[in-house]
Amino acid sequence: MTFGDVLKDLINGLPVYREGWTDGHFIYYEKDWNMFTEAHPGRDWHTLCTTAPLRGTDLAADDWQVDEWDGGEDKPDHIRGVTKKEVVE
Repeated sequence: MTFGDVLKDLINGLPVYREGWTDGHFIYYEKDWNMFTEAHPGRDWHTLCTTAPLRGTDLAADDWQVDEWDGGEDKPDHIRGVTKKEVVE
């Protein structure tokens, strides 16, 4: 998928990532804080950003994926790809 394909899900708070990001990190939009979050599984911290932490190559990429949260409070422990969102067209 392209970034445009995942943008609505990102803004709605779902975690998105690129298959090209080999370190397993993902980003999501935290509505309560009005900030983007870059999360790295296995670390005790996340990077909060007022703008999406993306590069031009990320915006042009076509390997974007959308995940769903494992539960209501699982954001810090989320592991991408565990519960893939099924795209309904």
